[in-house]
Amino acid sequence: PRSTLFPYTTLFRSLASFDAGLARKPMFLVASKMDVAQDEEKVETLRQIAKSHDLPFFEISSATGLGLEALKFALSERVFAEAEKAAAAAALAKASTQLESHGKPSSAS
Repeated sequence: PRSTLFPYTTLFRSLASFDAGLARKPMFLVASKMDVAQDEEKVETLRQIAKSHDLPFFEISSATGLGLEALKFALSERVFAEAEKAAAAAALAKASTQLESHGKPSSAS
């Protein structure tokens, strides 16, 4: 039998080989179908994978709704945090460009 790690490591390597930036994007590890999960050992392995890679881990079930609100909340928090970082970086870049352009001598004579 394949290791529980196989899908995760394969996905991570595929992302990195396609674009190194993708592998650095924020990620979540989500165990689905927890309403029918029979193998607690596999779930615990996933928890440990998430912990070792510093990833948020969620157990969800679409059938019962288990964990969905927590996952949606965490996703929205992450999206807003990333948007704030991007806006701050853009503002910093714009300010830097403006400072650079003010330091150059004027071409009008």
